[in-house]
Amino acid sequence: MSENFTATLKQGDLGPAIRAHIVNDSNRQAEDNTGATGTFKLLSVDPDTGELTEVFEKPAVFENPTTTGGIIRYDWEAGDTDVTGLFRGLFKIVYASGTPEHYPDQGYIWITIESAGPNP
Repeated sequence: MSENFTATLKQGDLGPAIRAHIVNDSNRQAEDNTGATGTFKLLSVDPDTGELTEVFEKPAVFENPTTTGGIIRYDWEAGDTDVTGLFRGLFKIVYASGTPEHYPDQGYIWITIESAGPNP
């Protein structure tokens, strides 16, 4: 998966989940995720410098952990979206072979958490 994509949530929202279709860049086929583990990393973006700072890295799940699966998902947890701002996200997958890989492999998932107004 090399394309960038975006997600916009309101402060305090727990959905929609962040999902990525994991495909092999050379043949565009779903990656074999049998026995793989994954995490989702959220990074805050400093509006003045563009510097990225890790907010958290938490477990992600495969929706269909098979040789034809290819979809990884992070379900937001309470507290994850309490702070408004611009963020970047990415998935890290460690395949059964021990090989790590990040998705997207170019760029990031662009995430905006907007104010839900007074008393979100």
